[in-house]
Amino acid sequence: METNSDVDWFTQMEQETIVDIVKRVQLDDVSVQRDKLRLDRIMLVGPQDDDETRQITEYTVWENLVWKENETLQLYVPKSARRQVLEECHDSEFAGHPGSEETRRVARKQFWWKEMDEDVAEWVRSCVVCAAVKVGRPKEKAPLRSRTPQAPWKMVSLDVLGPFEGVDLNHRFLLVLTDLFSRWVEAKPTGRATTHDQVEFLHDVFIRYGYPVTIITDSARTYTSEPWREYLEAHHIEHVQSAIYHQQANPEERRIRELKKTLRALVYGDTAGWPKKLPQALFALRNRRNVATGATPTQILFGVELKRPGVWTAVDKQKEIQLNLHNLGVKKMFRADSLEEVSLRGRFPRRGVLDFEEDVKKEEVPGRFQLGGVL
Repeated sequence: METNSDVDWFTQMEQETIVDIVKRVQLDDVSVQRDKLRLDRIMLVGPQDDDETRQITEYTVWENLVWKENETLQLYVPKSARRQVLEECHDSEFAGHPGSEETRRVARKQFWWKEMDEDVAEWVRSCVVCAAVKVGRPKEKAPLRSRTPQAPWKMVSLDVLGPFEGVDLNHRFLLVLTDLFSRWVEAKPTGRATTHDQVEFLHDVFIRYGYPVTIITDSARTYTSEPWREYLEAHHIEHVQSAIYHQQANPEERRIRELKKTLRALVYGDTAGWPKKLPQALFALRNRRNVATGATPTQILFGVELKRPGVWTAVDKQKEIQLNLHNLGVKKMFRADSLEEVSLRGRFPRRGVLDFEEDVKKEEVPGRFQLGGVL
């Protein structure tokens, strides 16, 4: 018998990914199809001037779709699909409302359009959720520390957030542990924050990633107890304390602020539901590039980023196309998909810039709100 959970699972599997949406929109877009035929003509008969040479160097057509060739293939996004791409790369729970630079980085991994940088900046700037949860004066920079980790999980930092009001008694505190090399964050909701609770949390993390040389905490009374000292001594872990009145000296502080902001964005309007959104917040944080390291925590630990739903299919497809392009050697070997397309090529001029390169007045991305709309 089919249960509700089975129905939900199959419904989710049948939903379009953002790549599917862009492909569908591109195939239905008249101007994109006109550009595709123009590229096909150049590839068939060869470029007639420098501009056409540049066009077939920067763009390619594969399976009736237009792609931009940079370090990786990027699917061209027509104007009518750009809003969905921006929502996926910024607003979705797997993104967690990052800043402009991170939103742009994620979008560029799969997509391209000429005005992407400007559109992303405007989208993030006009995000009501970001404006509501990321306000506040920037804190002064922490002083430089002489301790610099040289390997993953060699130095970690532990902090306790809470107590939180208006939540379930089992979720009054949040234990947060950060690997200071990769900036990977582990977190666990708990009803109490006793020494036993924290030691149990550390054991669960260390048994999966390995035991550190050093752990940094504040100077709370919990970290002066005998059970705490016994645990550290038994596992050969050095304990370093930062002043409780100057928590910016703890290098974990920035990641904690990012975790708080991401959680607030994901639970916007329902703060009591933060424990349910914690896994999504951690997913977003682990996949977000860190300014200090220049990479995401998942790249540092695993060599690749965690994949969002549907991304594996898109990545495999990109690799397949790139391999086929490499095997072909030169783009002039492309041929029309049908004799009908060959006849259509005569209707389009040899010269001229592709529609998605036209230097015309920029069309604004559809706004989040419109005058007279219902909020």
